Order: sequence, then structure tokens, then C-alpha cells
Amino acid sequence: MSEESKKRISFGKIELAIMAVFFALLAFFYPRNFLFFHSMSEIFSIVVAFMIFVVGWNSKKFHSNGYFLFIGMAFLFVGVVDFLHTVSYKGMNVFAGTSSDLATQLWIVARYVYAVSMLAAPLFLTKRFRLEIALPLYAGITGIVLFSIFSWRVFPVCFVDGAGLTTFKIASEYAICAILAAAILFLKSKKEYLEPGVFRLLAASMAVSIVSELAFTLYIDVYGALNAAGHMLKILSFYIFYKAVVVIGLQRPRELLFRNLSESEKRLRKSEKKYRDLVEGINEGVWAIDENANTVFVNRAMAKMLGYEPEEMLGRHLFSFMEESEILKAKSDLEKRKSGISEKHEFEFLRKDGTGIHTHLTTAPVIDDAGNYRGAVAAVMDITEKKRIENDLLKAKEIAETASKSKSDFLANMSHELRTPLNAIIGFSEFMLKADSEGLTKNHIEYLERIYSAGQHLLSLINDILDLSRIEAGKMELFAENIDLPGTLEYCMTMFREKARNHRIKMTFEADEAPKIVRADLRKLKQIVINLLSNALKFTPDGGEVQVAASLNGGEVLISVRDSGIGFKPEDMKRIFAPFERAGENANKNIEGTGLGLSMVKRLVELHGGRVWAESAPGEGSSFYFTIPIERQARGTES
Repeated sequence: MSEESKKRISFGKIELAIMAVFFALLAFFYPRNFLFFHSMSEIFSIVVAFMIFVVGWNSKKFHSNGYFLFIGMAFLFVGVVDFLHTVSYKGMNVFAGTSSDLATQLWIVARYVYAVSMLAAPLFLTKRFRLEIALPLYAGITGIVLFSIFSWRVFPVCFVDGAGLTTFKIASEYAICAILAAAILFLKSKKEYLEPGVFRLLAASMAVSIVSELAFTLYIDVYGALNAAGHMLKILSFYIFYKAVVVIGLQRPRELLFRNLSESEKRLRKSEKKYRDLVEGINEGVWAIDENANTVFVNRAMAKMLGYEPEEMLGRHLFSFMEESEILKAKSDLEKRKSGISEKHEFEFLRKDGTGIHTHLTTAPVIDDAGNYRGAVAAVMDITEKKRIENDLLKAKEIAETASKSKSDFLANMSHELRTPLNAIIGFSEFMLKADSEGLTKNHIEYLERIYSAGQHLLSLINDILDLSRIEAGKMELFAENIDLPGTLEYCMTMFREKARNHRIKMTFEADEAPKIVRADLRKLKQIVINLLSNALKFTPDGGEVQVAASLNGGEVLISVRDSGIGFKPEDMKRIFAPFERAGENANKNIEGTGLGLSMVKRLVELHGGRVWAESAPGEGSSFYFTIPIERQARGTES
């Protein structure tokens, strides 16, 4: 047995001997001078109550909850009311003209304060309470009750001389017993937050108080034996409370704090396990280093990322996981961490097998309460595959750009090489048709017309291909200007009126709701409309109709070209604007066309910042729409 334990046992024996002598003295004085007996009993309880307040107040900084501080505050008010009860007892002559009822009323008030406080106290085993609110609240309620007794005299009568206890007093004692029983059960539900010995003493103290209250329900004479027994039991109750709080709190504070510390440690371990399991369960790596850049923690995902077991990485310096070329960068990053800077960045580490791994890091410094740098922690993501794909895409882009440049160079050269002979063919065939047609046979003239037509068609195809290539290469420019929209549309229609008359196709135009002036590239706008009109007339049978309309649609101009032609299937809608695609081509092989017109229309409309779409059904004609933003500043060089 330790020396400290021997001292405790010795002190306990002395303490019990003192209490035995005190109870013997009280028993001796009870039949001889009840007033002295009562005063000594109450003074003992008052002193213990104030000691509990002092211990609770001065030990508040050691506790993680507000339980003992709350009890201390409650016993302060119990002691105050008990003091008033003591000096108001009949025979003390402190309050003039008082009866036994005053002391009994004050007794009931003190017992209610005690019982209700014991019931509420376990709430603060798991949290702190705000003393600045509770203290004025207790003072206010206690003050109101005392005023109801001393000044307003509205507090219920508790004792009638010659008749004994009133129904209110007896009912209150039973109510106080019920509250204390509930307080014991409530405290039991929270006993894991108390040292076992402290819990047993607190519960025993309240149990003795219940027996004491029952004794106070039976007496008739305030000087009677049952009253005396009740006071003796109250002394025992307060003594046990004194043992639970004052003795352990002053002589063995570690035992009073042990439960809080033990529970805190358990919760800490549970919390640590929970977060460790969480960290181990995520797919991202977690890497922590100390102030010297030595590894203090890695989760399994991090170790696996580098081809290690977690134990193999612990204690190793950060620089041992990277090539020499990366160390200089790592030193710079560590200096940022030491300055308190968090950041996201990429870094290349070295796997155990010597291969490199590209990672994305989210790093943050670890700073202690004093503001000192204690290391850093990082969330690490393997982006090696992402980097590989990026490199592949970069190479593919370079290859595509090279191919595009080669294509542009090829087309530029071919345009010259093709246009020169084509211009000769077109020019000479046209000259022969005009100048020498009288000396030619009908067949010769037909052959020359075919040569001329084929040359024009081939030249148009070459021009369209070159224009598409320039647009795709981003080299096509817009020369935006203010143009007369209705006039431009009518001009485009004029180019097809002769053909329309020859095929009895009715052409109509509506632009009443369209703005007079729009900002666009005049040549390209004509190219869009001419392509759409050419298509409409090409696929509209004799006797049909082609309509051109323009109107204002919010912040853009909507232009449409409708025909009553053969139309096309809904499934062809997605491909009609693709190069070399023709809707309904299988059914219209005899209709001339390159399949580039609509593709060119789409590119030119989008170059203006507009949209293009179509609506059609087989045998019901087609409608093509495109828009030009009104407020949009056209891209490219402006005239």
C-alpha cells in the first residue's frame, strides 16, 4: 500500500471520529436545547453549502463541463436560504413577530432550490453553462420567492401552530422527494462522465435527502423527534455531498478530474480512429511531414501510389522520394509552407522502382497554437495517366497543325495550278462560243457549252473548297459594314428570276418587319443567300414556289428561304450541313451539286455569330433559317 493511500485511510478515520462526536453532541443537546441543536445542524449544512460553492467556483478551469460549477452556484443559494431559515426559527428573535410558519416556508424554498438544481445538474456533464445567465436567473427567482414571503406575504402557508403541517407543505415534501428520485435516475444515465466513487456518493447523498424529506412530512411539533431526525439526516446528506465534492475536490483533485480525462481520452481515440479510417478509405494519398520535412504519416493509398508499404515511408525525408532535379523546386515549396502559404500545384515524385509519377498536390502548413511551423500536410492525386493523355493530345495537335499547314500549302499551290488551266479552258470555250459559233456545227456548239459549264462548275468547287479551308484554319476574315438588308436580299433574288420564270417558279419576298440596316460582311451575306436560293430552285419542280423573308427576332435578324420542293427526311437533318453531304442524294443523283453549299452557309453564318437550321419533310418542301446578331460587333477586319 502506498504512503498516499495510508494517509487517506488515516485521515478518513479521523474524519469519521469527528463526525461521530458531532452527532453525539447533537443528540446530547437535542432534548436539552432544541434551538441550539437546530442552529448547529443548519450551520453545518450552511458551511458545507458554501464550501461546495467555493470548490465549484475555483475548480471550474479544470473541468471540461459545467457540472461542478453549476452545483456550486446552486448550493450558494441553498446556503443563503438555509441561513434565513436558521435565523427565522422561533426563538431566534431575528425577525420580530414571526411564527413557526416563516421558518417552514424558508425550509421548503431551500429544499425546492436544492432538488430542482440536482435534477438539472447532469445536463451540464456534457457541456458548459453560461454563468452570466444562470447566476442572475437564480438570484432573480430566489429574490421573487423571498419577497413573496417577507413583503407580499402571498407564499402558501406551510405550518399552523397547534395544527401542524399544511397540505401544501406535505405535498411539497413529496414533490421534492419525487424530483430527487428523478435526479438520481438522470445522474445514473450520465454516470460515465463521473468517477465511479463520486457518482455513488452523489446518489447516496440524494437518497438520504429523500428519507430526510419524508421525515419532515410526518412531524406535528417543530421541536419534535421527527423534525430532529430529519435534520440529522440532512446533515448526513450534506456530509456525503461534502465527501463527494469537497474532500475529493480539494484533497484528491486528480480523482475528481480522472473521469473527465478518461472520457476525453476515449473520445479522442474514437475520433482519431474514425478519421484515420476515413483517411485510409479515400482514394487520394495523404502525406504529412514534420518541420524537418521527415515523413510522419502516409495513408495506404499514398504508399501504394509510390510502390511502398506505409511503414517503409515513415521517418524518411521528403527529398528521398524525388530526383535531384525536383529537389530545388521542393525547397522553394517548403519555404512557402513555412511562411504559412497553402497552394495547389503539380509535382513529380519517384516511385520505389525508379519510375516517375506525376501528381497534383493540395498542400497546407501545420501551425501550432503559438504560431510556430510544425510541418505540412498534402492531399496527393496521381495524374500520370492524365499527363500521358495530355502529351498524346499535344502531339496529336502538333501533327494536326502540321497536316493543316500542309493542306493549306497544298490548296494554295493547287488553287494556282488548277485555276490557271481552268481559266484558259473557260475563257477559250466562251470565246469560241461567241466569236466562232457561226462556223460550228450544232454538236460542236453543244460540246463547247458542256466544256464551259463543266469548267465553271469545277472552278466553283475549287473556290468553295478553298473558302472552307480558310474558315477552318481561322484565316477567313469578316469585313463588316452597314448594309441595306432588304436591298441585298432583293438583289440576290434578281439573279435567279430568269431561271424561275423559265420553270414557272413563283418567287416572293417579305421584309416589312426587318430592320433596314444591318452590320455584316456584304459579300459573304450574298454568298449565304445565293447558296440557299440556288438549292431552293434546284430542288423545286416546275410550277412551285420559293419564298424569302426577313424579320426582327429579339436581338437578331431572322432570314428564311422556303421552297415547295421535294424536301428531305428528318434523319438527314444532322448531315445536310456537313461537307460533300446531300440530303436525299440516292433519290436525286441527277441533280447537279457539289455538296459544299450548305456547309459553306453554316460556316459563314457562324462566322457572323449567328445560327442556321432547317425544317423539312419528304414531299412538303424545305425551309432554311439563319440569324445575324444586330448588336454584335463583327469579328475580323472592318472596313
